[in-house]
Amino acid sequence: MLARYGIEIGARVGAGAGRGFDKSGADRMSGALIAACLWVLAATLVALLPMRWQFAPGLVLLVAAPGVIVWIGIAHGALVAVLGMAAFVSMFRNPLRYLWRRARGDAARLPLRARRE
Repeated sequence: MLARYGIEIGARVGAGAGRGFDKSGADRMSGALIAACLWVLAATLVALLPMRWQFAPGLVLLVAAPGVIVWIGIAHGALVAVLGMAAFVSMFRNPLRYLWRRARGDAARLPLRARRE
């Protein structure tokens, strides 16, 4: 019914069009999206740690995120990369806010949870 209007179900649009299909025509997930999923799982596990143990793995995730987002942008286009950046900023809003204040020279306070532990 939608084909009559020029809409194909499962059609790919954007810079990544045509990628992600093997010879049988079945969809498969790109390496960039697999890396992003692993990054999200790692960030979730780090968030479950006590606050004093979160610093080192959180810093590694903070540094690795731009590379994963750029990889997603190359593989799937700018819109998907912008969505990935929004998810990253949402997950790391407090550390990014702290680093922004430190970079501006303002008095950067630690979150209340971090001061208690």
